[in-house]
Amino acid sequence: MSQEGTDRNERNKRDREIDDSDAEIIDLVPERDIRSPQAKKDRREVEKMESWKESNVEKELIVVTIVIGNLTNNATKDKVKNLIDCYNPLIREETDIMKKHMLSFCNDWEDKVEVLKETIRYVWPEIDIEIENVSETGKLIEILLLAIETLMPKHCKECEKYYIVSNEKEPLIRCMWCKGGAHDCIDRGNKEKLKGMVWLCRVCNDVMQNQIFSKIDLVKKMELIKKETAINFEGFNIINNDINNINKDGENTERKNKEEENGQVRRIANSINNANNEEANNTEENTEDRKICWFYENRKCRFGQKCRDAHPEACKPMLEYGKCEDSRCKLIHPKICRNYYNRGECERYNCWFTHPTKIENRNPNISQRPNRYEGNANNMRQNQHNQNQEFRSNPTSRNPNFLGNWPTPAEAASGNIHQTLARIIGTIEKVDA
Repeated sequence: MSQEGTDRNERNKRDREIDDSDAEIIDLVPERDIRSPQAKKDRREVEKMESWKESNVEKELIVVTIVIGNLTNNATKDKVKNLIDCYNPLIREETDIMKKHMLSFCNDWEDKVEVLKETIRYVWPEIDIEIENVSETGKLIEILLLAIETLMPKHCKECEKYYIVSNEKEPLIRCMWCKGGAHDCIDRGNKEKLKGMVWLCRVCNDVMQNQIFSKIDLVKKMELIKKETAINFEGFNIINNDINNINKDGENTERKNKEEENGQVRRIANSINNANNEEANNTEENTEDRKICWFYENRKCRFGQKCRDAHPEACKPMLEYGKCEDSRCKLIHPKICRNYYNRGECERYNCWFTHPTKIENRNPNISQRPNRYEGNANNMRQNQHNQNQEFRSNPTSRNPNFLGNWPTPAEAASGNIHQTLARIIGTIEKVDA
């Protein structure tokens, strides 16, 4: 047999030895690339490491394919595997296409809602999005695509490396927009130190800086801040007037008053939202013509009833107890503060999320921070008041004592100047003594 025939047989033998993981990727990457020695070396390296310095289209495609393959292989139920297989690494940006594919795939399932929720929990075990009360298939598929995307390669803005976060490792902090986990290249402390911290990944940070912050008019921003302050503190002024009339008898009474204050704040906020909902329902413009306000549904809307978007009625059990057991409920379910719901306390100064009114505050000592200028201003006003009061009772108190004995023009003209001067000298000697 010739040397050329021997080489051909060896190449064919190597081709047949491609393992199952390689066979899954052949349809996604050109044949000449996937079978090259460099491509096989890259795949072996990617399977072992969680971060790498340089990246290209081929390597990123290999990493994404391996991540999806691992999710599929580790899943125990066929329906979960089938849903994950609908994620196509070649069209990661076309989420609408993958959403339609998943909808058509699970449309005939009777338990599609339960399977979707189970798949989301499998991909993202520590999910921080409330899915228990979500019953829409389209919404659950969007959350599933978001959960899968959190496992995709990211570019770290701190160490300039590419990295992936597996679903078995919960990152200390996630991006507030895309929910992607942060790289562990630097020591970020523990979760207790990161409470209330807002972090953006490289892509979301660039979008925020280049497309949002650059278009905000500074003058309009200040006007919006003023309007927000007026709306947010309208209810607090009423509460402060009521608190001033409360008699505080001891430490226990003061603690009870703080609990009532916090509960009253929440009740006023809920009543304002309900009033806005009733007004919106009575107007001719229905919510069908206006989109629902994202901040009203997920955070707190700064505009209140002046918001240009719709504020539909919120679910009362969610506002009071933090959960709704009615799976057919169509009302808005606002985001609940997990710290307040689980532990009965929240250390945030101005929490973005809803605090259920029927959950007892287990740490009533945490209250709003006082104005650091308020004490100084009160002292200044008190000192000025005391001085004014003293001056009213004794008008000559601000002048030295001997000035009160100074001769008047009539005394000076009477010729008794020597007696007057002697009296003044005596007064000065008494002051010196």
